[in-house]
Amino acid sequence: MLKVRILAAIVAILLTLLTIYLLPKIVYTYTSFMDGMSPDQRTAFSLFQALLGAALGVYGWWLWKKSKKKK
Repeated sequence: MLKVRILAAIVAILLTLLTIYLLPKIVYTYTSFMDGMSPDQRTAFSLFQALLGAALGVYGWWLWKKSKKKK
C-alpha cells in the first residue's frame, strides 16, 4: 500500500512539473494564433469553441444520465 502512495505522489509531482513547463508554451501558441486572425475570425472561432464546449458538456451529461438509469 505504501508503494502505491509513493508512486501516486511521484506521478502527481511529475504531472505538476509538466504542467508548469507546458502551460506557458500553450498560452503563447494560442495567443499567437489568435493575434493572426481578424476580429471577425476571432469572434467566429470563439463561438465555435463555446459551441463545442457546450456540445461536449451535453454529451457528458447524457452519458451520465444513461449510465445512471442502468443502475
